[in-house]
Amino acid sequence: MPPPKDPERYKKWIEMRREANRGEKNPFFGKHHSEETKQKIRENRRRLFGEDNPMFGRRGEDSPHWGSKRTEEVKKRMGLSISKALKGKFEGAKNPNWKGGPVLVRCSNCGRPLLRSRITLGKNEYFYCNIKCQGQWRSRNWTGSSNPRYLPGKQRFYSEDFNSQLKELIRLRDGYRCQKCGCSGLKNGQKLSVHHIDYNKENSLPLNLISLCRACNVAVNFNRKKWIRYFKRILNRHSRNGTQLYFRSCGKLRYIRSMNL
Repeated sequence: MPPPKDPERYKKWIEMRREANRGEKNPFFGKHHSEETKQKIRENRRRLFGEDNPMFGRRGEDSPHWGSKRTEEVKKRMGLSISKALKGKFEGAKNPNWKGGPVLVRCSNCGRPLLRSRITLGKNEYFYCNIKCQGQWRSRNWTGSSNPRYLPGKQRFYSEDFNSQLKELIRLRDGYRCQKCGCSGLKNGQKLSVHHIDYNKENSLPLNLISLCRACNVAVNFNRKKWIRYFKRILNRHSRNGTQLYFRSCGKLRYIRSMNL
């Protein structure tokens, strides 16, 4: 009986054939090949390798499978069969890239014991248990010329007046809103950054400072001339409003008229 051409009937036909030859219904059930027959099967299979294979060199349009696509079900079955065949063959010491088990190291910041693979030992010199420890360690050790991104002659440091009190004053002056996109620092869950308008870190006068969210503070590092003009126009509008702020810094009481220094 030839297989039906209708896809649904073809599936039922395949399932019927499987059931007809499953278990004890199979004519070969309980039988085994002799050694002579097994040897013949091996020899016949060897003929299918290399140039003896009828499919050898048939690629692209010459392939009978050209233009056909595997269904998602077929791809899934192929993946499962491959994973079963390779399961356990490349685990642990059987893997050609095996370099031994994990090694006990300590966090460079807090000294907490950690387990790390031997591959990472050759790539990293310092280890951390989390991002917080990493930030604390780098804040202490990556300063000035110790920072791998330090550029001699081009590095500028913040002035002494650029402290937490001054930053909070600038945020208050700007209404705790980013002066570029208008988002609220409290809404984002992060404090607004205080940006130097002329990009000179030593110039920490309120005339040269403005509040930005972190995303905008990164964005204004490009096309600097444009942003200098843009933020100066914003500060001129603030100066006309005449906002007055008071704060204590370096032990001295200072009076600041926000934009008229």
